[in-house]
Amino acid sequence: MSEFLARWQEKRDATEVIELSGGPARVKVHVTVEDLAAAGRIPMPLLAKIESLREEAERDPIAVAVENFDTLVEAYNAVAIAVFVDPPVTAAGGPDSLSVWDVPVEDRKFIFERASRRAAAYEQFRQSKGQPDGVTHPGDGVPRE
Repeated sequence: MSEFLARWQEKRDATEVIELSGGPARVKVHVTVEDLAAAGRIPMPLLAKIESLREEAERDPIAVAVENFDTLVEAYNAVAIAVFVDPPVTAAGGPDSLSVWDVPVEDRKFIFERASRRAAAYEQFRQSKGQPDGVTHPGDGVPRE
């Protein structure tokens, strides 16, 4: 197996144990809401709605949360189902998994915000102006007159 393939797979499959109100949980580390949307785990219209709510929330976060609670919970649920490894979390639950509704809303919100922060951190990195990005651009190294 390729060394780089192994590294990518290791990163993709990385998990960590975190403490939530319901107890410890093993969750995927490298997951962002954008990755989940791209993989079809979060519907794109829901991601677009969440992005628009983030902008509105800068003005009045409590009103936005109250008025859009159902939309937020839908997003929290989608991320929780995708991120929980142990215990496994599914939409309906079953003998070998928890229902997403068994996970307290505060825990689902925490998991969602964690995935959102990771996405924001990546976005900030990608948009840094004037910072080295490891890429050679046309004209790099050419003396300016």
